[in-house]
Amino acid sequence: MNSYLLVGSIVSLLLCIKHLTLDRKKVLLPCFTSDLSLEVKTHLSSYFYFIAVFYVLATLILLVCCLSLVSQMYAYGLLLFIALDYALFAIWQLYGKIMSSEKQSFLFYCHWIGYFVVTGCIILWALDLG
Repeated sequence: MNSYLLVGSIVSLLLCIKHLTLDRKKVLLPCFTSDLSLEVKTHLSSYFYFIAVFYVLATLILLVCCLSLVSQMYAYGLLLFIALDYALFAIWQLYGKIMSSEKQSFLFYCHWIGYFVVTGCIILWALDLG
């Protein structure tokens, strides 16, 4: 069992839970009560749940790789892809925070910390292989 991947999978699980509970209340539900068209509401809802599916799959893949149930050869490429996605999510969140004129609470924007933690754990795991 790899401790880097274990920490990464736990943080990814926490991000998944936060996305499906707190972010659903703060982001998705207000979208449904807004004056947006039905098509826009449908698109935003599908994007929200696409990201949720990614979180769940990434968490499961991290856990499976942590338990060494996947060959190192397959795990390497798959986990680096997940690390790239999480790094892009972090950059996206930071960019949104910097460019936003609206002041949100710190808890709303703390996703980027978790994203960088998961990315860092995967990179440390990959460096540990060499």
